[in-house]
Amino acid sequence: MSSNARRDPWRVRYSGSGPTQMGFQLEGVSMYDSGKWMLRIHHNEQWVTATFELVVTNFDVTTDADLNISIEEGGSFALVFDVVGFDLSPSTRQSAFITPDNAIFWLTPDNDTW
Repeated sequence: MSSNARRDPWRVRYSGSGPTQMGFQLEGVSMYDSGKWMLRIHHNEQWVTATFELVVTNFDVTTDADLNISIEEGGSFALVFDVVGFDLSPSTRQSAFITPDNAIFWLTPDNDTW
């Protein structure tokens, strides 16, 4: 994690069911996490991307079909994307999540440690 603005309990790990899903579990959400996020997966010399918005508040947790996620500051959540048309390499750094403040974290299906 490259941002120094987040509190100590901020941590993230892989979440999903192996090479057909890419997601993460995040604990210690901060106001710095509020905004547009991007998942980028490198496959066959191309990037597959998905975006979602996280709205950090101090009062509620809701989700709607547009992938706008509202969560209370200090809370935690998990988000998993199904990978369609190919499988992820279990130990290769091919999937990156990019936060609104441009921090990047790489996750692999074979490592779910914090």
